[in-house]
Amino acid sequence: MEVEQAADGIDLLDDTCNLCHERLARYKMRAERSFYKAHREIQDLQAERRAQAKAEIEAQDEEDEAVRSAGPWTLEWVTDEDKAKNLNSDLPGPPDTSDASPDDLGEPFAG
Repeated sequence: MEVEQAADGIDLLDDTCNLCHERLARYKMRAERSFYKAHREIQDLQAERRAQAKAEIEAQDEEDEAVRSAGPWTLEWVTDEDKAKNLNSDLPGPPDTSDASPDDLGEPFAG
């Protein structure tokens, strides 16, 4: 603005120009303060997040180390029969049809 006014031949020492320049300088200072305040807040939040992430990673590493040191680990061989026994142990058995008549059983499936 000063450069434009000087190029147009306006007296920069005029009281009217001084008031405009002072007002613009105040606006600029306010904008800069707001910017730097927001910038500091962002940096603080980023540092806080980094510290939190580091703490979570360290806690996970400690948990992993506790699991690793809890050994000794043993492996147990499980057969398919064992799996079937464990899976089917909670299931009900087939219905009792020993005293059922052929009429109770319904129509045969003719797939």
